[in-house]
Amino acid sequence: METYKTLLKQKGLKATGQRALMLKTIEEDGHIDIDALKEKMQAVSPNISLNTIYLNLEQLSNEEVISKVSLNNQKSVYEITKHTHAHLVCKICGSIEDEPVDLNLLTAMKEGAIASSFKPSFVAVNIYGICSRCENNQTNKEKK
Repeated sequence: METYKTLLKQKGLKATGQRALMLKTIEEDGHIDIDALKEKMQAVSPNISLNTIYLNLEQLSNEEVISKVSLNNQKSVYEITKHTHAHLVCKICGSIEDEPVDLNLLTAMKEGAIASSFKPSFVAVNIYGICSRCENNQTNKEKK
């Protein structure tokens, strides 16, 4: 928990136990929606309210400690802000995997938007398909 508190202080945020718990929970899951986050945090700290969770998510997101990942036809999820990457989203099970992406590609996408008189604030890439686990499950069902 100390590393989370150090990170919060580096970002100029108050290093509360609730925020440290939130970061720990998000990091352990990798990508987590608000309902799962609330459930897991309340299992450790029953008195934490949904409003407190929302307020902290907003503050941590504004300071780029965490990132909100918007997904098609799914609830948004949160992750610890890290290296530039794309999200591989399984259309069957909903799993999300991080995939490194060439920074030059993202820069080119951003520059293309700027050339079209658009002011991008960030570039996010989600790639939808079927993960290997679901693909293997489908293959195994077809063999039966």
